[in-house]
Amino acid sequence: MVILILVIFLLLCFSAFFSGSETAMMAINRYQLSVAVSERDAPAQLIDKLLSTPEKLIGMILVGNMIMNNMAMTLVTSYFSNNYPEWGIALAFVLLTLFQLVFCEVLPKTIAAAYSFQLSRVLVYPLRIVMTLLSPVVFLLSCVTNALLSCFGLSASQRKAADLTVDELKGLVRLGGRELPNKNRHMLLNILDIESVFVEDVMLPKQQMLLINIADSLSDIQSQLMSSECRHALFYRHDLDSIQGVLSLRRSYKLMADSKLSYHRLQRSLDSVCYVPVGSLLSTQLSKYDGYRKSYGVVVDEYGKLMGLLTQHEISRFVVGYWIDPDRFGQITSVSPSEVHVMGDVSVRSVNQALAVEMPTSGPVTLSGLVIEHLECLPDGPVSVKLDNVMVEVVEINENLIAYLKVVRVT
Repeated sequence: MVILILVIFLLLCFSAFFSGSETAMMAINRYQLSVAVSERDAPAQLIDKLLSTPEKLIGMILVGNMIMNNMAMTLVTSYFSNNYPEWGIALAFVLLTLFQLVFCEVLPKTIAAAYSFQLSRVLVYPLRIVMTLLSPVVFLLSCVTNALLSCFGLSASQRKAADLTVDELKGLVRLGGRELPNKNRHMLLNILDIESVFVEDVMLPKQQMLLINIADSLSDIQSQLMSSECRHALFYRHDLDSIQGVLSLRRSYKLMADSKLSYHRLQRSLDSVCYVPVGSLLSTQLSKYDGYRKSYGVVVDEYGKLMGLLTQHEISRFVVGYWIDPDRFGQITSVSPSEVHVMGDVSVRSVNQALAVEMPTSGPVTLSGLVIEHLECLPDGPVSVKLDNVMVEVVEINENLIAYLKVVRVT
């Protein structure tokens, strides 16, 4: 009696082993496995080898599981039918079915699904031994399976490509990167989004640039440079159709401090620019920068009208976000982790980065434009708009322009 119970218990343990192994091997994270294989991890390499022929692995597990279950059922039925002839078979069926369902199926599969990678690293060694022992049966089953699949034009050797699309990568970062800080997650999403971003989404708007006529007197030029809070000064001759170059204000201060300002030194200090049509993809422009050897791109519309300036700093800000220049000349004022006060011409992407939110960026570039698009008109006074999980309140309107807004992330 004791030996019989022990044998049945061992058979059911083997059945639970096969059930859990099937779930653990099939539920393993393939990308986590790929990383481990690239690091020459021995268990991961063995797992990858077994998964390369899934029809053999599944066939082996099912054969082993079926043998263990049938043997256990035979022994239990034989015992109960001999000792309880009238209702022993029914009792054996009910008791063993309930036991197998709970302890040989649901429990091991649940544990294996929760710890698939860790368990697979342990279970892969006994699975390889069983695979060797059952290789003749597994080979026969594999041949039959492949023959049946070929009738439908399928092949078990076809493996799904491991390459991810950009959208799938974004989904992994959003859903699988919960342990990442919001700033890091947004930076990764910005990098992945760079192929679909246009230059006007990243450029420094014309209103935030210092425009100087190089034909003005040196004293006027120096006065404008000293009094401006802008980061870059764009120099033109007489009109904006004749752009001479760009000078960062940091360099201008050094230029004025080192020596007396002169037209010759000023002209030599200007950085040349390339012209970028509005609607160009940022990724395309980045590849052209290497060929142009220029640090600035002047963004113009279809009529050649100046729209903004594309700089390395703006591109860095788009990728890194508010770890660089968090206030941007006071345009964004952080009141709390979930609330900021912004100027109307601040881009939607900048607010998304500041609050770690995801307001739509496929439409208007600026936040004020997004509010007007949502309302379908220019508000004539203070008004609040809810955009997904963000509450935007128009605080101030000047000369038919939304000048100041309050943005709150709603939890």
